[in-house]
Amino acid sequence: MNTSPPSRRERREADAAGPTRGPGRAGRRRPVEKPDGTPPAPAPDQVAGASQDTGASQPPASRAARKQPAAGPGRAGRNLPAAIGVGVGLGAVIVASLFIRKEAFLAVAVLAVCTGVWELSHGLSAGRIRVPLLPSVVGAATMVVAAYKGGGQALTVAFGLTCVAVLLWRVADGLDDAMRDIAGGIFVAAYVPLLAGFASLMLA
Repeated sequence: MNTSPPSRRERREADAAGPTRGPGRAGRRRPVEKPDGTPPAPAPDQVAGASQDTGASQPPASRAARKQPAAGPGRAGRNLPAAIGVGVGLGAVIVASLFIRKEAFLAVAVLAVCTGVWELSHGLSAGRIRVPLLPSVVGAATMVVAAYKGGGQALTVAFGLTCVAVLLWRVADGLDDAMRDIAGGIFVAAYVPLLAGFASLMLA
């Protein structure tokens, strides 16, 4: 049976489609590059094969593994039950000292103020502020006790003497960055023991 030769239009379409890539792949055309130079889109069979390969190499995790939270500390970076227990214990000590004797509460207040002065001084050291620790701690204890024994005037005098002690102590170590450290020491004396002195005034 004689067949007519392909027309010019059919030959152009055959040239644009390109040759096949081997046996068993008849009818699959090679993607043609676009006129603007962008790469051709991958064939659907290539996308399906790539997805099958990826799924075979990386099996999906089970639902139990996805739902199970990662073990480790909480968001705050500490043990929450232990922190609650410490807070409740300190509250119980403070309330018990108030019912037993006023001087017992004063001792608890002095211990808490000295601890606060140490922690604040340690925190300021991260910003290269070296607070004179010894005169700050001694002045803090003196201010709390002076407020209980002598009232507001004694608290004011103790605060002024603490600031002078911080100044002299820091100047004795040298004048390099002395103003910054002295300002930090006065801030610590005013923020922790001076405010705690009002608790001693109410206790008295």
